[in-house]
Formats: sequence, structure tokens, C-alpha cells
Amino acid sequence: MAATREPPTPYLWSDMAISFSLADQWLDFDHPGKFPLLVSPVVQESRLKKVLIDCGSSINVLFPKTLLELDISFDDLKESDSPFFGIMPGDGEYLLGHISLLVTFGTPENFRTETLRFEVATFNSYNAIIGRPGLAKFMAVPHYSYLVVKMPAPRGVISMRADFKGMADCTRKALQTALKASASAPQRRLVADAAQLLKDDLTIPTHESVPNTVIHAAAPTKEVSLDLPDASKKATISAILSPK
Repeated sequence: MAATREPPTPYLWSDMAISFSLADQWLDFDHPGKFPLLVSPVVQESRLKKVLIDCGSSINVLFPKTLLELDISFDDLKESDSPFFGIMPGDGEYLLGHISLLVTFGTPENFRTETLRFEVATFNSYNAIIGRPGLAKFMAVPHYSYLVVKMPAPRGVISMRADFKGMADCTRKALQTALKASASAPQRRLVADAAQLLKDDLTIPTHESVPNTVIHAAAPTKEVSLDLPDASKKATISAILSPK
């Protein structure tokens, strides 16, 4: 990294001012900044949806499924040996390689095309991530309250609104991935074991019914005289009691 105190050489497109105003607000959000900013540029010759604009990423990222969709062979990748952190929960990710691709924003009447280097990750998330290197190359400015990205182009500033449907889908998938990744090992084993149980194994056993009244066997008895004029009058008492 090098910097000088000399007057800076102007970057390309520096002469075109970019600003935001109330006119850029196209939706009412309960919590501005909550949703990711997704755009749909043309990569090579294909329209690619669910591309994340990420000012926090120091690299541009592509994913294996996207390579397949773009009909790009893994043999075309060049070697990358640096891990990166922070995009997905867990340990650092090692890259499969990197590749340079043409990326186009805008309309047929006003567009910009630049060559961006993408690192290819070992997992699948969005279709691609354009980080700070890509934004700097396009001199693009994202606005997370308005969910709009602007950049200079030959016929004026290009203004792109975020893909709202894609934002909702990706937010839901990201939450599911984070929950799975943060679960402890015992929790993961419990979920796996539960998935293997048969339906009968999940039935709660019940106790056999017990009658409210219980009849016990009768104790031994004996008859004793009541000492009445009628000698036939007798009483029945327990066999262990005295006649008196």
C-alpha cells in the first residue's frame, strides 16, 4: 500500500457528481438498513440476480452454483490461497480460485462495463457479492436507507433500485443458515437422532386403568352366642376376637 502527498491524479469518472434526495425513496421501510442491497447486473452475457452489494467485503465473491449457471468451467479458475472470514458463520473459508469477468450495469441507452476479479468460495450463498473493489472500479455509491445504487456512466448517472423480492428470499435463507451453523454439537445430534425415530417410537405410553374400588379377600370369621333366651340368635365376628 502506497500513498503520496502530491496532488492526486483524478480517478476516471471523478468529474460526475452523485447525490441522493427524497426523489430516490421508492418504498417505506419500518427499519431502514435492515435488508441487504441486491442488484441484477449482466455478468458476461447473462443477467445475474441476487448479487449482493457489500461495502464490508474486501473482495468480490462468486459461488460454485453461479459458475455452473454461467457455463464457466472450474478449469478456468486461477489459484487463490488466501482464506477469508466474516461472510458466513464459522471458520475461515479457503477459496477454490479466482476469475475475471465482465460486469455490466445500466440500460442499452446508458451502461457501464468493467472487468472485475471474483474469488470463488467453497459455499453457496448469494449468486455473487460485489465488495469494495467492485464498487471502487465502478465509482458506485450505495445508499442503504433508499436501497439504491448509483454510478457514473457515459450519458449520466445510473440509478438502480434493489431487488426487493430477492432481498426477502436471501434474508430468510441467511437466517436459516446462521441458526444451523450456531447450533451446538449436542443440539445437532439431538435433531439428527429425532429425525431417525420411527413414528411408533414417538408414541407416549399410557398406564393400564385401575378400578376405583378394590375388593380384598375376606378375613376368617366365627359365630358366637349372644346369651339370649333364643339360643339361635348368634353374631359373626372376626376369628381372632374373643367371644367376650
